[in-house]
Amino acid sequence: RNAEVIVHDRLVNPELLTQAPASCLIIDVGKSPNHHSVPQAQINALLVKHAGEGRQVVRLKGGDPYVFGRGGE
Repeated sequence: RNAEVIVHDRLVNPELLTQAPASCLIIDVGKSPNHHSVPQAQINALLVKHAGEGRQVVRLKGGDPYVFGRGGE
């Protein structure tokens, strides 16, 4: 509820995102099997950039990636 930036994956319960303040920047970096819309290096850079600018940053993940289809990777 205090986040200024939330970087989340596709397995996060959408209800959690409704708890963010209206002014919060919400960034979807979800990965699905064989499709990584945002490479991990870019996710890391986003986290560092926003934290370095003094923002309260949350990296929100959920679920078990093996169960949800990425175990083969």
